[in-house]
Amino acid sequence: MNYLEYVNSFIWVGKKTNIICSSCQLVKSIKRQTLLKLTRNHFNRHKEMSSYIYRCNNCKPSGSCCAKWKGGRVLRNGYIAIHRSLVPLEYQSMCSEGGCYVAEHRLVVAIREGRCLLAIEHVHHIDFNPLNNASDNLLLIDASSHAVITKMSKIINEQGLKIKGLEGALRMITTPISLITQPNSNFKGHVNFS
Repeated sequence: MNYLEYVNSFIWVGKKTNIICSSCQLVKSIKRQTLLKLTRNHFNRHKEMSSYIYRCNNCKPSGSCCAKWKGGRVLRNGYIAIHRSLVPLEYQSMCSEGGCYVAEHRLVVAIREGRCLLAIEHVHHIDFNPLNNASDNLLLIDASSHAVITKMSKIINEQGLKIKGLEGALRMITTPISLITQPNSNFKGHVNFS
């Protein structure tokens, strides 16, 4: 039996059918295209369908149990991502929706802050190197500040100016509001900008 015959042996209601997970014995609804993909991959490797075993997403081997495991650190969109199995339990909610990975720079800041980060919070790499996830190189900022910093860095790089000017501007933008609003005992009533 080839994979098409196997898929056609199911009773289909619209584009879905029910299939039993061989591990947990729960009945799962599965789309025809998904079953075709799974069985085609199996058939291409084994050239037969008698050994095919369906496992639902909850029962599939993941993490270090998976045959494709490469240590749990991967490069995604230029950033290092960490597998859920290596993330402390209290921070696993930061893993992307339905995904198994969390961005390492966000995890480092979350651990430093002692809480999960909100989706609206951004983490900026001070040295602009997305692979340098040292805690002292990461800055927790809001989206608008991050956009300003990114735009300024592009302008400075285009102009060929020294990065020192950007560092000063970065310090000014990222100064916590509490430091700006605290009364200064040395303040004499006016500011001289010259």
